[in-house]
Order: sequence, then C-alpha cells, then structure tokens
Amino acid sequence: MAVRKLLLAAVRKHWLAVTGGTILMVALALIGLVPPLIMRSIVDEAIPSGSLATLAARALLLIGLYAGCSVLSLVSSTLFVVTSQKILHEVRRSVFRHMVSLPLEILEKNQTGYLTARMSEITALGPLFGSGAFKTVVSALEFVGVLIIILTLNVPLTFVLLAFLPAFYVATRYVSGGYRRTSKALFQTGGLMSGKLQETFQGMSEVKSLGLEDKRAGEAIRLSSEVARVGIKQGQVAIFGTEAMILIGSLVSTSLLFFSGRGIIAGTFTLGGYLAFSAYVGKVLGPFSYVMTYAQTIQPALGALDRLDEFLRETTERTRYAGKPAVARVERVEFRDVAFTYPARPEKLALAGLSLDLRRPGVVCLVGPNGAGKSTVVRLLLGYYTTYQGEIMINGRELRDLDVLAWRRKVAIVSQEPFLFDGTVRENLELVEGIDGGGALERLNGNTAVATLVARLPQALDTPVGEGGRRLSGGQRQIVAVLRALLREAEVVIFDEATAHLDAEVKDVLRGAIRTLFVGKLCLVITHDSTLATVGDVTVHLEDGRVVGTETSAGEPAPVTG
Repeated sequence: MAVRKLLLAAVRKHWLAVTGGTILMVALALIGLVPPLIMRSIVDEAIPSGSLATLAARALLLIGLYAGCSVLSLVSSTLFVVTSQKILHEVRRSVFRHMVSLPLEILEKNQTGYLTARMSEITALGPLFGSGAFKTVVSALEFVGVLIIILTLNVPLTFVLLAFLPAFYVATRYVSGGYRRTSKALFQTGGLMSGKLQETFQGMSEVKSLGLEDKRAGEAIRLSSEVARVGIKQGQVAIFGTEAMILIGSLVSTSLLFFSGRGIIAGTFTLGGYLAFSAYVGKVLGPFSYVMTYAQTIQPALGALDRLDEFLRETTERTRYAGKPAVARVERVEFRDVAFTYPARPEKLALAGLSLDLRRPGVVCLVGPNGAGKSTVVRLLLGYYTTYQGEIMINGRELRDLDVLAWRRKVAIVSQEPFLFDGTVRENLELVEGIDGGGALERLNGNTAVATLVARLPQALDTPVGEGGRRLSGGQRQIVAVLRALLREAEVVIFDEATAHLDAEVKDVLRGAIRTLFVGKLCLVITHDSTLATVGDVTVHLEDGRVVGTETSAGEPAPVTG
C-alpha cells in the first residue's frame, strides 16, 4: 500500500526516538517482573522472621522499583507523544501535497467535504505511533518472561491459567474484527455526511431561495441515522467484549483462588506465592487486554489507512508530467478535431470534433449559448482532463506530451467566479508566482487603466476580501482576478465571462486593457457580452461543441475551422 510506504518513511525519519522509546519500554517491562517476587519474599520470609530491618529494606527496594518504573514510563510515554505528533505532521504534509497534485478529473469525483474528511482522518493514525502500539508488542515479549517465572512458582496453577487463554483470544478477535468493520463504515459514512453538509452550507443562498431546507437537512439526517446505526453496533461490540473479558477474568481469579487455597491448606503452596502469582496473572493476560483495548483505537486508524490509500495510489500530475519537455515561447495553439465528454456526464458530448487555430499575438473571442463548449475549451487547454479524442497542439506538440505544470505557468485566467483567499487584495496578489513583492504591485498601480480598476476597491490594495472573496462583490472579485493576471505576465490570457459582474465604465476599461495591458499576448475571450466580443481580431461562434462560424473584427465572415 502506498500509504504504508509513506508511514514507514516518516517513522524512519524519527527512528532514533522510536528506538529510544522502545528500549525504555523493554527496560520497564523487565523491571516490572521483579516486584511480585519481592512481595512474595516479604510475605513468606521477612514477616515470619520478625525482622523489621529486613522488612524495611525489602519495602524500600519495592518502592524504589515502583518509582523507577514510573520515571521510565513517564519518559517513554512523553517521547512517544512527541514523536507520534511529528510523524503525523510528516504524513499530513505528504498527503496534502499529494492530494493537491492529483489531476482535477480525479478530485472532482469526490465532494469537497469528503476530501476534507479524509485529510482530518490522519489524526486517527496517531495510535499507530503512540506508546500503546509498542506496549502491545512489549507485552507479548513480557508474556514469555512471566510464563517462565510462574512455572517456577507453581506448575499446576500455571496450566489452570493457560486453560483460559483460548477464551481470551476468542473475545479479543471478536472485538478487534468488529471494530475494524464498523470503524470503516463509520468513517466512510461520516465523510459522505461531511461532504453533503459542506455542499449545503456553500450553496445556502440557493437552498433557501429554492425552499430546499427540509430536503437537504433530510439527506444529512439520513446519513446521520446511518452513522448512529453503525455507532450502536460498534458500541455493542465493545460492551460484549468488555463484559466477556470481565467474566473470564472473574473465572480466572476464582479458579486461581480455589487451587491456591487448596495448595496452601495442603502445605504445598504459600500465601506469598499466591500473591506473587496473582500479580503475574495481569501480565499473562496483558497482551489480550492491550489488544482488545488497543483495537478500539487502532481499528479506526487501520480504516483511515485504507481510505487514504485510495488517494495515494493515484498518480499525481508531478509524476505524470515528470521529464516531459516544457514549452519555451508560446506561438500557436491548435485544437484538431477534439471530442470530449465529462466523466460525470459520459452520455453528452461537451466538444464534438472542434478545431481551432489560435496564434500569438492576437485576441480571439469565443461566443455561443450556454452549453456550447466554451468553458470546456478552457479546461482542456489548461490540461485538467486528458481523456479527449483528437489533438491539442502547443507549438506543434501534443499537450499530453508536454510538461502541463510548466504550461499552466504560462497561462493566466480571469474567470466569472474567481476564487480568492482570505486576507487583503494585496496579499492575494503577492501569492502570484514570480512577482518581486511590493515593487511589482507599485509599478502596476502606476498604470492609468490599472489605477481605475484599483479605485473601485473600497480600500484599494488593502481591501479585505474574506474567505473565498465573500466580502467583495462579483465585479470587485473580477477586478482582483484581472490584476492577478497582469502580475502573472503570462503568455496566454483567458477571460472566461470576465465582465459578467462589471458595470459599463469598468467594462470599457477592461476592453481597453485587453488591447493595451495584454499587448503581444495570445488572449482568449469567452463572453456573452456583444460589446466585449468586438475587441477580438477574430470571433468564433460555438454551438453544441462545434465551430459554426467565424468572423474578423471588421465583421467579415471567415471559413469555419471545424
């Protein structure tokens, strides 16, 4: 599994701390074998001898051993807590980088909330690296040492104890298996519920305007009911396992008391031996108790591993395009008989044999009704999908044979609904790769057309935008997107319904900006706005994923390209 390789790599990075903590736990287990023997000597030797000095010496030794165990336990547990959090940080970092590098066609198969839930489940991996995991392993080693000791104390009593181990094993397996099955179902359904809730909250205005409150709430409640059903089942597994262990433990204690008492009465066993043997019983049953208790935390972690592996097995774009050549200077972009269907709508052709020839410098306008394929052209041009038929050529090279990540850095897009990050306009602009901080912003602000755009922002570049740009109007968000495109200094600039929320004055500014600020570039303008369409050297009309006509800026018809 890809996720296990990731975990092993993270553990190897902190192997020294893990090894140190494990050594301390082994030492703790070995020291823990001694106190019951001292207790026996106190009861069978020190007390009958009447020597207070002997009693005090052995009591002090016992106290010292307990204190040493506490110190070792404190140090090892602290070491594991710190190390486990560092390992989780490594895992989160790697998983997040992997997931944001996945192709869009893979990410779009899942709701945003579902993806977020998968990321949050990384915390559930903590028990894999905590002290509990290593205590379970150490307790198994401790079992061997204890078995040897109790055989020297009383052989028949040891076999009585061992007779109950199969029952402990069955109970432990039942709890472990049940927790794994129910934990997987809980996380899966919980992720779906999270996705449904996030989708509802993101579209709350639409939910309210369409009167869908009860319907959307009902969908989330249905998933919540399923979570509750599985949770009850998991709780029943835990209760049954716990009660079974208590019952078996009670039978063990009663049986040992009976056989020990019989031995003491017969003079073949001592009270001190019984106390020591009873103290070791917990260590013999320890591995089973640890496994059952640990199952309640480890099984959710194992379930999270399975779900994370679902994404980590997917090939990232970095891997897909590694070693492929980058585009030098963009001169020509061609769509040659391109056909495409979206994975979510395989029955409908989004593009049906579309051919375009875009050359730099120049401004090409794509116009057409909704569903004509205009935005699909943009998504394919950015390499978001690779399952199209036909060819998309950049300077005569097929896009799928190029480094698409490097290609995207040459493209800037001003969309109808640009996404902005929480902060100020300035902070959003400073996120643009390659700019030299405030200097580039100030030079940009010196342009008259840019100054007109910036003046429409309440506090200019220091205007807070809010999460997703919610504190700005649609037009103000598009102004920020235009500024962002200018700072990119890209060779290809795409305006995807960029004037949808702009007033007439700003539209005029943007129309002039396309001709003056983006001079020398290849501009692709997608619009319903007839006034903006006049800015193009060529206007291409799309319908049903095909080119149905083209005309020059003078309004003269041109041959249909496909």
